[in-house]
Formats: sequence, C-alpha cells, structure tokens
Amino acid sequence: MMKTGRNGKGSVGNPDFEDVSSYSAPLKRGKKKRKTLFLCLKLCLALVCVCLIGAGSAMAYVSTSLIGGLTTQPLSKDLEKLGIPEDVELDDSVTNIALFGLDTRGDSFEGNSDIMMIVSVDNRHKMVKLISILRDTKVDLEGSPARINAAYAYGGPDLAVYTLNRTFALEDYSLNIQDYVSVNFGNAAKVIEAVDGVDLEITAEEAGQINANLNLALQDDTRAEIVPEDFIEEKAGMAHLNGNQTVAYSRIRVLGGDAARAGRQQKVLEAVLQKVRGGRVNYAELIRAVMPLCKTSLDLEDILALSPILLTDFTVETLTVPGDREEAWGGLDPDFDDNWVFIYDFEQAARHIREFLEAGPSQPSAQSSGVS
Repeated sequence: MMKTGRNGKGSVGNPDFEDVSSYSAPLKRGKKKRKTLFLCLKLCLALVCVCLIGAGSAMAYVSTSLIGGLTTQPLSKDLEKLGIPEDVELDDSVTNIALFGLDTRGDSFEGNSDIMMIVSVDNRHKMVKLISILRDTKVDLEGSPARINAAYAYGGPDLAVYTLNRTFALEDYSLNIQDYVSVNFGNAAKVIEAVDGVDLEITAEEAGQINANLNLALQDDTRAEIVPEDFIEEKAGMAHLNGNQTVAYSRIRVLGGDAARAGRQQKVLEAVLQKVRGGRVNYAELIRAVMPLCKTSLDLEDILALSPILLTDFTVETLTVPGDREEAWGGLDPDFDDNWVFIYDFEQAARHIREFLEAGPSQPSAQSSGVS
C-alpha cells in the first residue's frame, strides 16, 4: 500500500492527490505549474517506430529531408560518468533509452524533466517496455536533497541519465542507459493532428473533463488555440478526438487519480501506434511535426540498429515507479523545505525494475497490450 504523508494525500492512485511541485525552479514551488503532457513523451516512441518503418531508401529521405529540425547532443562515452559501473555485466540484447519530457515553449530544451521514462527495446522477447519514474521521487543530487526531475535542470541530459543509472542500480546490475531523447511538448496537439486524430472509447464523465480542461487551456495564452468546435458532447461512446481534445483527455486526473490518467495516456499511445503500424498516417507530416520537439543523443545509425524489433509485431508493457510494491511515503518533507516528495527504498525499486525488464510477455506487475 502507498503510505500517506502529513497532509493525507500521499497515494499515487488517490484521486485527491494534489500536485504541488514547481515547473519553474528545480527545488522551490513557484506560480501554478503548467500541467505537463505525458502523452507527447509516449508519442516520441511512436515517432521512433515511424522512422524505423521507413528504413532503407525511405530512411535516406527521412535523414536528409525530414529531420533537419532535430537537435542532437551526445552523451559522454565514459560509462562511469553515466553512472554505469565498469565491472557490471551488461545485456546487449536490451537497449534502454531515457525519455525526458520538458514543459518548455519555443525551441528551449532546458528546465525540469517533469516526465522521466525509460524505454526498453527488448530484442530477446520482441517487446517494448515503458517505465515511468514519478518526478517527485526524492534523491540526493550532488550532495543536496532534490526531486529527481531537477537533475535535468541542474546538469542537462548528462546528469539526468547519470541520476537514473545511479539511483536504480544494484551491486550486480545497471540500467545501462547510454542514450536519451528529450521532448519539448509545448505544441503537443500538432503531433495528434499529424496522425489525423485518434479514436478512443470514453465515458460521459471523461467527456465532461475534456471540456473542463479545454476551458482551462483557454485561460493560458501560451497554449494551443482552442476553438468552439473543440468542445464535445458529454456522452459515453467511441469518440474521434483531434489534437486539442486528445491533450485535454490526457490531462484528466480528477477521475481515478494519477493511475487512471496513466491508463488514458497509454490508450492514446496505443491508438497512435495502431495508426502508424497500419499505414494510416502521413509519415512525412508526422516526422515534420515531432522532430522540432526533440533533442537526442541518437544518430541515424543508432535508430537503424533498433529496427529488427520495431519493424515487426511487438508487445508493449508498462510499469510505474513507485507503485504499491515500493510502499512509498508521499508527503511534505520537513527535511526538504516542506517540498512534496515520494520516499521509498531504491534497492527494492531497482529489483522490481530488473524483474520487469528481464521478464517475457505477460509480466504480472505490468499492463500489456499487443501492437500489430
């Protein structure tokens, strides 16, 4: 069970959970935080699939004509600087890539990584596994207490990757993250528009919350423009959602809390992947829409190396840390200026992550779905 802090709002899946972390400073709360969009981080994975589907002669066109807006920044080649011990045996059949979601505007790739994920491409089991690390996880960052999402603000992708590798390590095991993708999702709706929207089964309550979130977006002039046609009828059933509507759907947190919200975001990813794999999207337009939102250490050769699995049917499974197994304490930490944090046993979490990554399909602790 997730333990509750002093203010009684500690559960990850608690619908009353209050998000009080700041987006504008690594450690202190500032003005009301713009809610980040987990959706775009997952869409970045869909983008990788799109690129790989276009392997061969099409990939040459992609590399020269479509990815001009992509920002590249390599990581250190020194494993110790990435938090990877040299004496740990590494599994070359699995590639783990860090995905950082930055709630930034314009061309910026700075600030807190309010979304932190590990995308694991498992060639042995023909699977893609997604591990979400909750941003309020309390860590020691260069000798000071901090939330894990502050690592990116302090030291960019190098320190953020180092922190993930170091935090979730065992004596004989490392996540071995040597690459990353950072996503700027100030223009998230454009990505959904590039695939001509998604079809989702929604409840009447979710439809109402989509409209509520659209109204909230209208109050922030930095967000995508909302038009009257974006508001939907508040009824249950299958709905075709455009970019603004999908973003609003992915932000719902009052119905079921963070766990339910993560499930909605997974539904969006699956819908996008189905379109990508089914050939029902304009690949060129999707790549053009997403590339300016990304910065990565991956080059074309790295992307091509992932193609053996991503060009075939594969299974997607997900894990969120901390979860019930970690028995995390969540609350205002008096030892950290009363900042809201999650505190849990990192060794236990690392064992959980290792078991998840090493398992084949039908992992009991994960949510899985076949993508074909």
